[in-house]
Amino acid sequence: MKRFWTIFGLLALATLVAMIGGCSRDNSVGPTSSLSDNTGWAIPSMVSAPGDSVQFEARVRTMDQNRLMLVFMGMNDTVVAAHNCEIVRLNNTGETPIPFTDIHNGDSLKINGVKQQNQYILAYKIQNYTGECFNYDLSFRDTIISIDYDAQTFTVANRSEVITIDENTAIWGTITHQIGYDNHINGDTPGSGSTGKMIYQFMSSAKDTTLTFADLAIGDVVEIKANVVDEATLLAVKIKIANCLDPQQVCTQFTAPLASVDVDAKIVTWEGTAWIGLVCKGSQLLAADGTELTLADFAPGENVAVKGLPLTGDTLKVCKMQKVAN
Repeated sequence: MKRFWTIFGLLALATLVAMIGGCSRDNSVGPTSSLSDNTGWAIPSMVSAPGDSVQFEARVRTMDQNRLMLVFMGMNDTVVAAHNCEIVRLNNTGETPIPFTDIHNGDSLKINGVKQQNQYILAYKIQNYTGECFNYDLSFRDTIISIDYDAQTFTVANRSEVITIDENTAIWGTITHQIGYDNHINGDTPGSGSTGKMIYQFMSSAKDTTLTFADLAIGDVVEIKANVVDEATLLAVKIKIANCLDPQQVCTQFTAPLASVDVDAKIVTWEGTAWIGLVCKGSQLLAADGTELTLADFAPGENVAVKGLPLTGDTLKVCKMQKVAN
């Protein structure tokens, strides 16, 4: 019996030692154990398993110097600086290492990190842009999923806010032009009497070009720099079309007389085509000499050159319509 209790005691002691060693700060037990920053504070429900890499630019809204935590304008995620996080300030000569205590509310930062559970981001590099040309609250890349040309607003896949623009918003993208016909190959000019529609295909291999809001379309991948208006609205400062249009999309271009003009409904039709044209707020309406016009300046029978983006069915979003000689 004495031998039994001796063995039992040794086993219990070994188990206790294993538990103490296994639960040490450097050897956490289990995949759901908490991470700790260099203050020893545990981040609740944050797992050590790697997640998705993230990178973004934003302005600091609130911070906790003791816990190395940052919350940014227009974002719900909380950023936590990793124990070995590289923190630098950008200047004319490059990057200068700084302590976390040199970051303050309102500073503009670029974060590189890994997304954890419960909306935590573990940052392995923080760049402080404060003092540089950084005149917006946040920056992100996403895909347009809806657009209202009249209101000049749109939404993207991974944010809940409505994004709007104003007269100061810069819009540009990388496009080139390749003219062809929908019933011909390699851009060959059709013979006389051909009924093929001329197309204007956008590719992503040329220099950046200044664009208008009417050039944006559902499916575009855009890089947006924006200011926070409120919880439901962002104001875009800059919009760059990263891929312009999908290579399968084409912008139709043709010349035809106007068949009808509905100024109130902002709809036009043309003789000899089945298109129903939607004239948007960002559509360019021009006289033959390039003078800007309104839709009321157009009348049935006038010959116009049209460039537009096909939407659903027979609807054509008018990007540009200009009067030409009959």
